[in-house]
Amino acid sequence: MAEDNTADVFVETTGSTVITMGGGKKSGTVWLRHTTAEGLPNFRTTLEPDRVRSLHRMLGNALAQSGISPDRLRDDSGLKVPGDSVEGAKTVEYFGQHYDPAILEALGVLMVRVNLLDQNLVALLASLTGMNKEQAGAAYHATMNMKARIDLICAVAAKAGLSERVNGEVADALERAKKITGRRNDLVHGSWLFRKGKLRAEIYRPNNKTPVTEITVTQKLIVEIAESYQTASILLLTLSQQVQRERGS
Repeated sequence: MAEDNTADVFVETTGSTVITMGGGKKSGTVWLRHTTAEGLPNFRTTLEPDRVRSLHRMLGNALAQSGISPDRLRDDSGLKVPGDSVEGAKTVEYFGQHYDPAILEALGVLMVRVNLLDQNLVALLASLTGMNKEQAGAAYHATMNMKARIDLICAVAAKAGLSERVNGEVADALERAKKITGRRNDLVHGSWLFRKGKLRAEIYRPNNKTPVTEITVTQKLIVEIAESYQTASILLLTLSQQVQRERGS
């Protein structure tokens, strides 16, 4: 079996020495490797699960005695959201910056809803073409461009021999999916920054009269978008079932 040499953590120590740490093939096993800048000497130690647990306890105790909590360790790489975050009683810290946990939770829920929309678009494509789920999924994921995916399904629907009513409903549902995807893209692909302690996103539309707009990233905004995804997913699921009945599949 090939050895897993992918390092999960890189720690630069004094001088040119670099220590890498990664997980072994065996569950709970960790290996440590010491390498100089020149690549030699190269020493490696494999820690079995019981030793990993012991090391974890020792590290936790040492950090506690020094007044440092592991989840408070700061990231000094400089890779941070521009601007200054504000620490509060309920904020959580990641990579040296403070965030509203409600916003982070809402973003997680949004990602789940986005995935469910993908699944229901695949289901609709399968219903329209007669392909099974795996075949439809392969066609759908052949491109990562969401507009191209929806345009593909729309074009297939127009040639699927559906009644005018169902074809119109499918077209409307796909247009709804396209619009909410645009809202999500504005949020996710905007340039994020902290302004006066609030998380904001700059949205770029170079061809508009106002090429740059700025929105405040709030839990309410994210939940709104997530709810739109949920509504669109339910509609697509219902239409998939209608298409199957109409096509007799």
